[in-house]
Amino acid sequence: TQIISNIMSENKYEIILERSEEIRAIRIDPLDVNGIFRVKKIQIESNDRKETYNLKECNCNGEVYEKFFFFETDDPQLILQSFHFEGKVCLKIIFEIICVEEDKEKIRNLWNLFFMEREKEKKIRKEKINYLKTCIHTQCIELEKRRLELEHRMKKINEITITVDKLKNEIKLKDEELIRRQE
Repeated sequence: TQIISNIMSENKYEIILERSEEIRAIRIDPLDVNGIFRVKKIQIESNDRKETYNLKECNCNGEVYEKFFFFETDDPQLILQSFHFEGKVCLKIIFEIICVEEDKEKIRNLWNLFFMEREKEKKIRKEKINYLKTCIHTQCIELEKRRLELEHRMKKINEITITVDKLKNEIKLKDEELIRRQE
């Protein structure tokens, strides 16, 4: 294992695996303590292809919320499955340690707070989206009313324009007749 960088709590690892047999699963032990971390990216490269691993296909011995993982064990494990590679494979992992704690009760409380905060944020975002959808719907109704009103006014304007053109034509004819009579 070669550590590419370790900046604050973000960790980037690049692991080169060489196997003649097909690789179907990889087990990763990211910590050796209870903790919460977020996987930013897992990418698997071989000579012929490059894939970003879908975390929904990942098994673990902890709890998962979106890209966040919670482990109440000193032997946390991620098992990457559902891929098939042969030969030389490069596994790139980027994850961020949110917190580590030896006390299981403290880490559980932190996870619950974290989870509740995320859910609260999600609920607020959903409420804002629903509010905006309602506003958009209301504006669409108002625009449709204005469109119909404008259409009605345009129809009236066209009718008046036709009437005015007829009247102008009648005036012109009357003027021409008046001029002929005067001659």
